[in-house]
Amino acid sequence: MKLKRPNIKFTRGKQLVLLAAILIILGVVWASVSNSANKRIVQSVVISYYNRQEPIMQETALLKRLYKQYGTMVGRPANEINISGLEASLHGVGAIQKVQVYVELDGILRIKVLYRKPVIRVKNKKGKEFYMDSSGYKFLLNDLKPQYVILANGFISEPALEGKAQTLAAKDLCILGTFLSKHPTWQADCEQCYVDKKSELTLIPRVGKHTIELGDTKFIEEKFQNLHAFYTNGLNKMGWNNYTKVIIKYRNQVLAKPAVLNSRQNK
Repeated sequence: MKLKRPNIKFTRGKQLVLLAAILIILGVVWASVSNSANKRIVQSVVISYYNRQEPIMQETALLKRLYKQYGTMVGRPANEINISGLEASLHGVGAIQKVQVYVELDGILRIKVLYRKPVIRVKNKKGKEFYMDSSGYKFLLNDLKPQYVILANGFISEPALEGKAQTLAAKDLCILGTFLSKHPTWQADCEQCYVDKKSELTLIPRVGKHTIELGDTKFIEEKFQNLHAFYTNGLNKMGWNNYTKVIIKYRNQVLAKPAVLNSRQNK
């Protein structure tokens, strides 16, 4: 014998009453949980990272900044801690791109951080240094671990202040650093970049006694493809120390200055 399902029909009014009841129940539960969370005692402070990122700043330096401004947080009720103030303070660190602070059910005060990823280190003509990420945002070296990215120096007028790059040379360096970060082989090969008075870029590789005149970053993919072809068909066969300069700043060609020519000219 089959049981018939009861034919229950909800009128528009009954649906609204049911929805209101559900919302009230959820509100009561949320208020109870929130009240419990606010009274929860902070047991520890833990820093974690988005996307399992490798931190570029010492955790002790980050916590020291917070403790100096807000005091010790362990042992205090969650409602006595200025969560929004903690987030605002950390947003003031140039190396931090994103941060979220919250207290978990087990009493852990969680600080979740996303650091900027430096693609180049810049030393301007005044000797002041800063990093830049791929968006062209500058941030200072304060309390940061050493980052293995290319160093740029020379006639760079870009000020060492946190914020977006302003000068043409700095924007070109950002493009160069971003390109190298996407091509680990070239990043490993290029140790330094020198910017001359005309804002033209010259690379100093780790291998060989030559320099590489890049000029600017227009057609950078093509320029490095040409350089790769020259390395493969030229330097690998003729020797890495037979040239003092490789010029790739012109499209569709690579020029090289032999070391022998230099020695003859110096006599």
